[in-house]
Amino acid sequence: FPPGVLSDYTLTGVVFEVTAAGQTPIVGAGVYCELCGALTHSGAHTDANGFYSFTGVWTTPGVSIPVWFGKVGYTDPPGIPSLFNETGWRQVMVKGDTRFDVQLVRK
Repeated sequence: FPPGVLSDYTLTGVVFEVTAAGQTPIVGAGVYCELCGALTHSGAHTDANGFYSFTGVWTTPGVSIPVWFGKVGYTDPPGIPSLFNETGWRQVMVKGDTRFDVQLVRK
């Protein structure tokens, strides 16, 4: 562990909710990437635009990496499969620079 190789790929995206005004960024949402960065276990918070970014992702062909997204007062939308028996987790397939946007909903 960690599996694969540390690539110079960038994992980015926006964490948002859907309101009457459309997609609205969630400021200050936590994002935890299990396999990002040289030492792995990298965390970040979204900016004023709901944007997050990690540079350097451990990759293995055909293997997704677990990434957690959350903020107090928010949860997963209905239909998101549970990973690790917890909300917020997503499996992300990284094949080069990857954009991965995530919707959360207010509790």
